[in-house]
Amino acid sequence: MKSSAMALLMAVAVGGIDLMFGASVKHQFDSNHYPQAAGVIVQSRVYYYQADHSRSRAIVEYAYEVNGLRYTSRRYKFLSDKPAGDIVARFPVGAQVPVFYNPQDPSLAVLSPGLDEDGREYVYFVLAMNAVALILILFVWKKYDNGKHAAPGNHLKATRAQKRPSSR
Repeated sequence: MKSSAMALLMAVAVGGIDLMFGASVKHQFDSNHYPQAAGVIVQSRVYYYQADHSRSRAIVEYAYEVNGLRYTSRRYKFLSDKPAGDIVARFPVGAQVPVFYNPQDPSLAVLSPGLDEDGREYVYFVLAMNAVALILILFVWKKYDNGKHAAPGNHLKATRAQKRPSSR
C-alpha cells in the first residue's frame, strides 16, 4: 500500500473516532446551559453484561415533562465513567430530580450536566491519542515514501546517471 494511502486511511480512522467523541463532548458542554424540568426516577439498577460481573453499567430511567409532553430518558451524562453502583445509589427509584434537557430536542436530557473530571479525562486522553496518531501518520508517510519527495537536484542526478550509456 502506498504511504500516502496508508497515512490517509489512518487519518480517516482517527477522524471518525474524533467525530463520534466530539459529538458527545459538545453535548456535554452544551448541557451546562440546558433548562431544567422536574423529573422522577422510575427505574434504577445495575446491569451486568458479563457473567462474572466484571463489566456493568447503570440503568437509571427518569420521566419528565416539557411543554405538556412527557419524556423518558436513561442518559445520566453524555460522557461518564463513574461506577454503576455509585450512580444507582445517587438516583433511587421515586427520587425527585432536576432533569436538564436540550430546548431544541427535549428528548435529549441528562441528570448531570457539564463536563466534570471524568469528561476532562476523556478529552485529555483523546488529545493525547490524536498526538500519537499524528506522529504515527507522519512516520508512516516518511518511512514508506521511498524518496519520492527527494530534493530536485538529487532526482536530476539519478536521472542523468540512468541515461548514460554503459561503457564495456
